[in-house]
Amino acid sequence: MEDMLNLPQVSMRLREKALRKNVSHMKRKEEEVRKKEEELQQREREINRREREIEEKERQVEEMERAV
Repeated sequence: MEDMLNLPQVSMRLREKALRKNVSHMKRKEEEVRKKEEELQQREREINRREREIEEKERQVEEMERAV
């Protein structure tokens, strides 16, 4: 059995299989990273929206205080 593993053709096939597995794993990881990036971008947009709302409310409060 060990002799067969040392044959160049068998050895090459085993390396090819390992490479395909690694490529598949990397593609899955890339997809996970892409999804996380999208989630973070959405969170950032939400935070920015909330900040604008708070700034607008602060501006309104300041205007009301000046009017009093």
